[in-house]
Amino acid sequence: MWKALEKMKDLKVPPVTGVTLAHTISQLPCTYGIATTSNDSECNPGCTELGVGVCQRFIVPANMSRTAEFALAWDMPDVMFGASGRWYRRRYTRFVKGASCLCARALRRREQWEKALDKWQTPILQHPQLPEWYKSALFNELYFITDGGSLWFEYDDDWSKNETQLSNYTKELMRQYGRFGYLESDQIEHSVDIHITFHMEGDVARQKTSSRVPHDLGNPADEPWLCTNAYVMHDTGKWKDLNLKFVLTSWRDHVALPRHPDDLSFLEHTWPAVQKLMSEAILEWDQDGDGMIENFGKADQTYDAWRMEGVSAYCGSLWLASLRVAAEMARTLGYEECEKQYLHMLSNARKVFINRLWTGSYFRFCERSRSRESIMADQLCGVWFLQSVSPHLAADADEVWTGVTYAVAAFLLQQGEADKAFHTASGCYEACFERAGLQYQTPEALYETRFYRAIGYMRPLSIWAMQWALQRHCGINSLKERLPKRITSLKPEHSSPRQLLTIKACDDSASEGYASDERDPEAASSSSSGLGSSTSSGGAVCVRIAHRFDEIYWFKT
Repeated sequence: MWKALEKMKDLKVPPVTGVTLAHTISQLPCTYGIATTSNDSECNPGCTELGVGVCQRFIVPANMSRTAEFALAWDMPDVMFGASGRWYRRRYTRFVKGASCLCARALRRREQWEKALDKWQTPILQHPQLPEWYKSALFNELYFITDGGSLWFEYDDDWSKNETQLSNYTKELMRQYGRFGYLESDQIEHSVDIHITFHMEGDVARQKTSSRVPHDLGNPADEPWLCTNAYVMHDTGKWKDLNLKFVLTSWRDHVALPRHPDDLSFLEHTWPAVQKLMSEAILEWDQDGDGMIENFGKADQTYDAWRMEGVSAYCGSLWLASLRVAAEMARTLGYEECEKQYLHMLSNARKVFINRLWTGSYFRFCERSRSRESIMADQLCGVWFLQSVSPHLAADADEVWTGVTYAVAAFLLQQGEADKAFHTASGCYEACFERAGLQYQTPEALYETRFYRAIGYMRPLSIWAMQWALQRHCGINSLKERLPKRITSLKPEHSSPRQLLTIKACDDSASEGYASDERDPEAASSSSSGLGSSTSSGGAVCVRIAHRFDEIYWFKT
């Protein structure tokens, strides 16, 4: 048994008692902590009763109720991947040291965390004009953040030995923020000198091609970040959309992430990679020199079982958006000649796009293929993207992609079609949550009949694009305003970049971070901590995520 922080009387909080259990997972140390608040009626079993580590004892009179609080924490501070190449230290260890500290923190901050959750969720949950299914899907799709293998590590200076492309700019950001699912832009120019056979075509090619954005950051069974592109169904070095989406997200992050209004360091950092990718697209994918890229009749984009040939609505709209974004980046950074070149190319490419794909009533799927007369839900995603971040810039398949459906609904919101947007998106929610019982394991795709594919997929998180559209484009400040029945104008909720508040971590005055909302006087004591995931359960137990930075969960009966 341990008793935590009894000497910290200035905190004016009840003491915490509990037990820690030392285990290993895949030969890596992992400590579990179970704790409860101490009081006069506490029952200490001395860990001798079968299955009892900590408990509370109290009398409940008739027609009355009592509450007992317990905390469960996982502490696995140091981990390594399957290749056992190097150790990683989890980010939460900067703020909280040990399983006992995690439990104490949870029990003492439970009410504070609940209030923060309510402040965040209540304006949406109580909004009178938002559909109930939307409120449910919006928050429940966040399960993937904790259940999808998210990683957040502290920066280690030794990384530079194997990742020579890491710039000083990148390393400084990692010291502040740690390393999440992060792609260093310089990595684009590198190639992996390993040749593999790709399953679908049988082609033999490099695992990672130079001047191509990797499909993924690697396989946890190998060594992520050091060995990228674990996907082996197709050679993603041929895909058109990955490079273009890097260009688009570079501008998106500049617009959306907290920064000083005059801070252009992120754009300056990504600009060389953006120029490289745009040049590659022009040289490699514009077959006739008209300014518009073409597809080559193979699975050369994310829809890897759907062939496109010639100009396609999907890749073409991404290319148009990329040209517009590249021009805006050049203007922002003061490169006037580059801006003029991209705008000139955009003007030509737009004409080609319309002339070859517009039927008079809709855009064709692509210029040449058996599916050319089809309409693809995601085919104008480039336009959707532009209106999502910078509005001023800007055939039915065998299956429905849930994430794409939410994205289309967000696009409809931008166009003022609120009723159509919610009606479109509601179909995915009803199919997954109300008919198929697929809560917390949302599939990538739904079929017309009772079948589905790839459960537990990340793409349905795009439902948050709907919330982004509501807040940024529909004039709805979620704290005050009501959702208009018909959107008539685009009114961004934020007119200037948000600011970051720098805080000190633990008791180390030299250590700064952006993860915790306040200094933690408990963080410097004890020696073990936690990671876990949970789902809601009924009956007498209520489980909620307590704090995304501390990776701990509380419950009460």
